[in-house]
Amino acid sequence: KPRKPGVITGCFFAFYGVLRMATEQLREPDPGVSHVGPLTLPMALSVAMIVGGAAGAWWCGRCSVPAMGGLGRRSS
Repeated sequence: KPRKPGVITGCFFAFYGVLRMATEQLREPDPGVSHVGPLTLPMALSVAMIVGGAAGAWWCGRCSVPAMGGLGRRSS
């Protein structure tokens, strides 16, 4: 399905942040890692990546540019 430029990149960053957050739950915290509230620093950076990726995908989806890409479609 054709999508607007930047939407896939934003989704990648959002989902990558979610997966990083999930794996941080399973690891032992590194010694000397600072905390930002209840989160460790890597978790806080993952939250920032999720928010930034979702905002980027939303913003690129609202831009008034034509969609591009897609499999099996020919441009006329």
